[in-house]
Amino acid sequence: MGTIFEVRGERHSVSKVISYGARRTRLEAEELLKESRAQVVAAGGKVDRWWIEVVDTTGLFEIPPRPDSRTRLQLFRWRAVQCSHRPRALSMPVTTCFVKR
Repeated sequence: MGTIFEVRGERHSVSKVISYGARRTRLEAEELLKESRAQVVAAGGKVDRWWIEVVDTTGLFEIPPRPDSRTRLQLFRWRAVQCSHRPRALSMPVTTCFVKR
């Protein structure tokens, strides 16, 4: 797949590492780092250490295969029918329900 660049910061007093987002290129990550620093200062926060971590995304996830046409059509096989019951949470009577064909 490739790599992403994650912007992180750490506050030593609470020993907490915070992720401020990830970008696809190093330049975008550096811009995010500058913006994040400015936002933390404007909010009155304090982060002791900032860095950009390179994350190799190879093998972390896969794009699922596209479903075949039969599977896609089955997702839309619903029909409207008259309901004989009314859900208790609704104050208006429900006359139409959707059921699988």
